[in-house]
Amino acid sequence: MYLQIPPPEPVNFRGNIEENWRYFKSHWRNFSIATGLDNKEDKLKVATLLSIIGKEAYNIFEHLDLSDEQRNNSDEIINALTQHFTPKINIIYERSIFNQTNQETNGSIEQYICRLRKLSSTCNYGAMTEEMIRDRLVLGIIDKQTKRQLISDPQLTLQKAIDVCKANESANKQIENLTKNTQEEVNKLNIRKKTVNQNKMKKNIPCRYCATFHEHNRQKCPAWNQTCRKCNKKNHWAKVCKSRMRTVQSLESQNSNDEQEDCYSLE
Repeated sequence: MYLQIPPPEPVNFRGNIEENWRYFKSHWRNFSIATGLDNKEDKLKVATLLSIIGKEAYNIFEHLDLSDEQRNNSDEIINALTQHFTPKINIIYERSIFNQTNQETNGSIEQYICRLRKLSSTCNYGAMTEEMIRDRLVLGIIDKQTKRQLISDPQLTLQKAIDVCKANESANKQIENLTKNTQEEVNKLNIRKKTVNQNKMKKNIPCRYCATFHEHNRQKCPAWNQTCRKCNKKNHWAKVCKSRMRTVQSLESQNSNDEQEDCYSLE
């Protein structure tokens, strides 16, 4: 029956061998339970383990300092390989790293808790692990109001601290979103008011092409596409025309005082 369930892949020696071995060991344990192999005799369990462990891991097993009794026990083999793949831990250093770990600026409470749990696994705190994580969580969180709230609770547990942190984090995000939305609405309203005021100001200024008051739009101007009687150009009326023209009388008399103004149009 157990052969119908895919066995663990051989131990991967690329990358972090400690992590890879931990993954294989966990997969092996689940495979043994799922197939019922854990209830079989050691001879079968050892043969199955050594068959799937892979060439490189098998060569290491061959050179381990184990007695014949240990070599015929799958649990002993797993323990021996675990010791081989797991480097010796400097407890003082690991605890130092743990006790200096604070919540990252843009990190969530969930991410911070996961980091603390992972770091605490190599600190050998034993029964004090939950309390140490709780203390580090309280001291390392960014939000000062939440920190004050947690410190003031004499019955604080790790789970309660986690619940409070997550609840406050969620509330802060909601308030931030509400504030952002409100500010966006205020900005839109200010823009609309500014536009209206600008249009009002423009309506109070006579059009330079027709001298009347109308909507600020070229094609709304009554002079649009009209021909000026003074200069024969389009898009303005004669009463606002600034063209340079000489009347017949001026040409005959060569009057040097003729009125001179620049012509313009909407074109």
